[in-house]
Amino acid sequence: MAAVTKNFQVRYGLDVGGQITASGNLVIQEAGASAKVGATRGAAYFYVDRVAGQTGAIFFQTSTSNRWALLANNVEESGSDAGSNFSINRYKDDGSYIDAPLVVSRATGASTFS
Repeated sequence: MAAVTKNFQVRYGLDVGGQITASGNLVIQEAGASAKVGATRGAAYFYVDRVAGQTGAIFFQTSTSNRWALLANNVEESGSDAGSNFSINRYKDDGSYIDAPLVVSRATGASTFS
């Protein structure tokens, strides 16, 4: 297999039937938002960077239907550490939203359970 030693850009999609190995960070970008997987000295990281006022989420699915989501919500960051509250969302069998059984305020750390 040939190695790509310079920048490599895919504009319209990429189907990979095997493993992708990157010696640096793997970054996916679209319209000001990005997801980045990186590693530093043995520690691994996954970043979700988004435009202010937009949701950043990691979804867990079954056959493309949402089941759970971990997210920073789209509550505006208005100062004093407010906004971008953390929540765990749950979804019905058809993938539609049910509720957020856990929401944590970034400003206060207070948790709300439903």
